Amino acid sequence: MDKGIYQTILAVLAVNIAIGALLTFAGERYFGDVAYARFGTGLALVAGVIYLFFRLWGRKR
Repeated sequence: MDKGIYQTILAVLAVNIAIGALLTFAGERYFGDVAYARFGTGLALVAGVIYLFFRLWGRKR
């Protein structure tokens, strides 16, 4: 697998985790809607699981 693509995927997933965390903490407070906080939590969790999958897969290869 091309190392550049692999690192780009990991970087995009890390950014998604950070955005999800920001939405989780600031969603209800600044936007006034619980849906933003829930979406942020879901985004962070899903991106985190995919990130861990890619890290483990990369370690195997």
